[in-house]
This record gives sequence, structure tokens and C-alpha cells, in this order.
Amino acid sequence: MHLSLLLLIGLLAVVMRLLWPRPQGSWPQRWWSTLQGFSLPPLLLLTMALAVLGMGGHGHMLGLPVSHGGCGLALLWWGIALGHLVWAGGQMVRSHQQTKHLPVLALADDHPVSILPVAIPYAAQTGIWQPKTLLSQGLLQELNQEELSAVLAHEAAHCHYQDPFWFFWLGWLRRWSGWLPRSEDFWQDLLLLRELRADQWASQRVDPLLLASVLVKLAAMQQSLAIPGAISLHEASLNRLEERVDALLNAAATDSVDSPASVFPYPGWSMALLPLLTILLHQ
Repeated sequence: MHLSLLLLIGLLAVVMRLLWPRPQGSWPQRWWSTLQGFSLPPLLLLTMALAVLGMGGHGHMLGLPVSHGGCGLALLWWGIALGHLVWAGGQMVRSHQQTKHLPVLALADDHPVSILPVAIPYAAQTGIWQPKTLLSQGLLQELNQEELSAVLAHEAAHCHYQDPFWFFWLGWLRRWSGWLPRSEDFWQDLLLLRELRADQWASQRVDPLLLASVLVKLAAMQQSLAIPGAISLHEASLNRLEERVDALLNAAATDSVDSPASVFPYPGWSMALLPLLTILLHQ
């Protein structure tokens, strides 16, 4: 019976991904819809596996006997998920080791930034709960003071929304559930919407046109770095650049990401806990 439940929830996760509508509306509405479509299916798998492990391999469910096969599959799911979590944690430790001895400068508003000694223009946040800003030497050479202020405002937005923390966990979900349909599409949409949100927050503090020109300038250089766990200014696909620039040009007409429309949609997320109710059916 437990094995049947796991297979059923796996089928439900696949169907949810296939049928999840393409989000429409304002940026906050698109953000929450995309986030739910991306994370609810794998969370359902985890909570169902957790429920099966909690019920164990003995007893009955709805009058049918249970076996150890379901527990074995649930244990395999959690083993794979935890293995990816350990790997992701190791990547963050590696990133910290790579950047902890970098020289630190205080730029606009005494904002401390770590300086990467590379010629490639690069800006990112690295870390999880208390991230630090990374700027490359090449970026400092390519941008003037006003442009650097725009970059720092964008990076401050990622700290404001704790993007490094949340995308550490979202990246973990992506790694072990990448076999689900449309995983890469949802991930790229999340990256875009994350950058749109940071762009909009920054545009309330610096000239939106200035930030848009910086994005175009950096995109024209067509170069980046691969630092584990870092959230880069231009991580979203370059073919989405036009959408980011258009959003900045229309920043005044865009709904604020801190508006009532962006309130956390609790009813939708509660669906991830429904598999735990199956414990009540176990005897």
C-alpha cells in the first residue's frame, strides 16, 4: 500500500508540472506562481516519503497490508535528496574558502565588498545567511562611480530578499528533482523573476535608466565566472536581457514586489503537507 502511495504521489508530481499554467499578471503574481509550480511537486514527494517512513513497514492501511518495499523506496528518495544537500553544502564551503581571504574595500555608503583579482567584469552575492558582495577588479575598471552604485543597489536587493539563502534550498530541490518535467524551464523563469525583483528594488534607489545601461554594458562583454553558490548580476540568460531592460524602463508602472499582491500564498503551500494526513489512515 505504501509503495502504491509513493507511485501515486510521483504521478501527481509529474501531472502537476505538466499542467501548471504559465504564470501571467504582475511580477509578484508571476513570482509566487512560478515558485509554487517549481517547488510543490518535489515537496510533495518528500512529505509523502516522510509519512511512509513514519508509518513504517508494519500494519494495515485502508484494510490493506503494508510492506517494507514502500519504506525502502521512501528511504531511497530521502537518501538521494540528503546526498544532494551534503554536496550543495560542500560547494558553499568551497566557495567560502575561495573568497574568505579576498581584499575588502568600502565603496558607496561604506558598503564593504570583496574584490576578485580577475579582469572579467563580475558582481555577485556569495554565502547563505549573511552573504557578502563580490566585485571583480575588471568591473571596477569598466564602470564609473554612478554605475558601481547601481550595481551595489542591485546586489543589496538580493540581500534584502535573502536570495542567497532561499536559492540555496531551491537549487537543492532542482538538483535531485531535475527528472520532473519542465524543471529547467521553471528554474530559468525563477532566475529571471529573481533578477527582475532585484532590478525593481534597485530602481527605487538609483536611476532605472542607469541600471538598464549597466546591464546592457555587462551583457555586451559576454563573460562570466563560475563561483559555487554565488548569485551573479547577470546569471539569468542573456536572451532574457530585453525583458529586464523593458521592466526597468517601465519601473514606475510595475507593481511593487512589497505590495499586498506579493503576500505569501499560504493556502497553496499547505498542499505540500497533505501527504502527512495519510498517517491517520495507518493502523
